[in-house]
Amino acid sequence: MAKELADELWMRVRRQRTLAEVGRRALSGADLSTLMNETVSLVADILEVEYRKILELLPSGDRLFLEAGVGWREVVRSWTRF
Repeated sequence: MAKELADELWMRVRRQRTLAEVGRRALSGADLSTLMNETVSLVADILEVEYRKILELLPSGDRLFLEAGVGWREVVRSWTRF
């Protein structure tokens, strides 16, 4: 039980550190594309997932634009209908 609590606490600390790092990078003036690529990478690491993406809902409201992603062989910025 103590090990499980310690692991959970450590995961929360890692998540908070990651969030703080994303905030620091955003405030440092990094361009948006770089920030999104770094953020999607950090989130994938902290959540321990293989695939991650950031999608933007376009003004038309019926399309999503792929802004950043990790886990695929090649990420191509593109749009898709949903």
